[in-house]
Amino acid sequence: MEVISDSKGDSDCGGGKAPAMSEPEKQVLLDLVDEFKLILEDKRTDFGTTSKKSKAWRSVADRFCSSPGTTYRTEEQLKTWWSNCKKRAKKQVATNKRCIIKTGGGKGKNKLNMEMDRVMGIIPGQMKSLENLFDDDAEIAVIDGVETIDLPEHEKIIASPPKKKSKSLEQESRKQKDARSSLTDMEYEEHRMRMKILARARNSYYFKNKGRS
Repeated sequence: MEVISDSKGDSDCGGGKAPAMSEPEKQVLLDLVDEFKLILEDKRTDFGTTSKKSKAWRSVADRFCSSPGTTYRTEEQLKTWWSNCKKRAKKQVATNKRCIIKTGGGKGKNKLNMEMDRVMGIIPGQMKSLENLFDDDAEIAVIDGVETIDLPEHEKIIASPPKKKSKSLEQESRKQKDARSSLTDMEYEEHRMRMKILARARNSYYFKNKGRS
């Protein structure tokens, strides 16, 4: 193992300065990730799974750094390189799939290099799920490492304006409103007549009793 402290940083390796990954180093790391992939790529986030992942990455880092021809790298740097490597592979798969769709079934624009091909072999399930997002009408775009889907026209949800009532419905609604208004007028008139009758009855009763007294 070679220890280098004054080296130009590698954009693929986080957690401090580190020299760029050599091809042999990439193969060593990919071999180790492949060995521990069932733990490292477990999507569960419970405490037990997280603890297993941490232990697995420590083992990967220890074995990587003890391998011949490798430069010392931290656990975080190796995790970052693997994460970026997966993003590049997914982006390449998405790009090729778009080209195939646009050319009506032709070949992809770019061939996957050995590194990308190896990544696909380590996480075939993730790549397969990415490919399944495509069909003859849908496309996928990768923006800042995030995949987004453009739905086909017939599947897009379009907010349509509220439908206008037909003339017949408007006329029926107006008739019902007029009928309610007429009924209200009739009820009011009936109530007014009853009040008059009651008033006359009270007056008649009052004068009748007054005459007796």
